[in-house]
Formats: sequence, structure tokens, C-alpha cells
Amino acid sequence: MKIFWLTKAAERSLAKDEVEEFLAESLGAYLMSEGRLDSLVRAGARPARGHAEPVLCSDTVLAMTGPTFEHGLHGKPRFADLALRDVHFSISHTKGAAVVAFADREIGIDIERTSRFDKGEERLLGIARRFFADDELAYVVGEGQTTPTALRPPLHRGELASRFFEVWTGKEAYMKWTGRGFSEGFRTFSVFDVEPVIETFRGPEDIVCSVCGEGLDCHASLAMTVMECSQ
Repeated sequence: MKIFWLTKAAERSLAKDEVEEFLAESLGAYLMSEGRLDSLVRAGARPARGHAEPVLCSDTVLAMTGPTFEHGLHGKPRFADLALRDVHFSISHTKGAAVVAFADREIGIDIERTSRFDKGEERLLGIARRFFADDELAYVVGEGQTTPTALRPPLHRGELASRFFEVWTGKEAYMKWTGRGFSEGFRTFSVFDVEPVIETFRGPEDIVCSVCGEGLDCHASLAMTVMECSQ
């Protein structure tokens, strides 16, 4: 599996065409890195400059002109082209950032900026109480199972929000992996008690990202343009 990500100015949202171009160029880079030039040609690739990192072999990367999509039973998108049917992907974007994962099996990914939800801790706690499972809520507020309440140190400033988004992005990534989306129901599962594994990364600035897939063993950082993960 490979994960590509991109950041722009945090104060502005990415335009639809920016997200589409990022997906297309990342797909081209992924297929090239996998030795899938035949798939690129059959799916109608074009040479592109100003492409998504990384640079592969030269300063020219084949990027998709605009892949076409179809949707599964619950609306999960997949590539419609027969040459790409074995390429699974998941994409997420937030204010000034986007991330996309490609793999040879089902994958789910989600990204958020914690500053995008500047609603205060009480507001986040209200959302957590409504949508999180009991053990997820306990994690967000810093409750442990073995430490008496009186002995628990208070959470550092901003830690509650960071934990909240670890859980939130994990739940989103899992629902994208299943392909059932919000029909799954946020409270019907806990990120601490599901298969497959969910990996969460904290990136630069205020970015939190979670990825869900079978057999993940990720050894990378969101600070990298491309995260290499083995499955």
C-alpha cells in the first residue's frame, strides 16, 4: 500500500479540481511505482509535469487524465476502468490538505485538521457522548481502567481535541474500509475493538490521519509526501 498526501494553505479549502488532479496524479505515480505501465496506457494516461510527488525515475510522471468511477452497494467509489479494477483506493480531504491511499485490497483513510473544529472542548465532548462508544469516550477524556480517578493527571491543553480526532478519523477510516459509510452507525463499534487494524498518525501542524486495512504495518510519518506501508 502507498499513501500520498498534499498540503496547501491551511486557511483555504481545496477546490474540487485540485482534489481531482491530486487523485489523478497520485494514481499515475502509484501505478508507475508498482510497474503497472500497461494499466496506465490502457486507462488513458498522459505525461504530466507539476505532478504529485514523488518524482519517479525522471521529471516526467504519467498521470491519469481523469479516471472514471462507479459505486458499490453503499456508494463507495471504485475505478470503473477494467485496467484498474484491482486497484483499491480511499481519499479524504480537509481544509488545505488531502490524502489518498492505494492498495491491492480494501482500504479506508480519513484526515482532519483539529483547528477546523474550533468549537471548544465542551462542544467536542458533546459530539463524543453522542457518537462514540463507551471506551472511546473514556479515552477522549483521559480515563484509564487501572488508575483511580483522584490519581489521574489532567489532560494537557489540546490533548482532548487530539484524542477526539484520533477516534473520529479512525471511525471514518473504518467505515470507508467496510464500504458501508454512515449506514454503519458510529456507536455500533469501537475503534479499539475492530478488525482490521486502524493506524493513526499525527502530522505537521494540526493534522490527524487514520488508515484502516488488513495486515497494516506502517512505518512512516505524515511529514513524508509518500508513506510506504507493507501489507
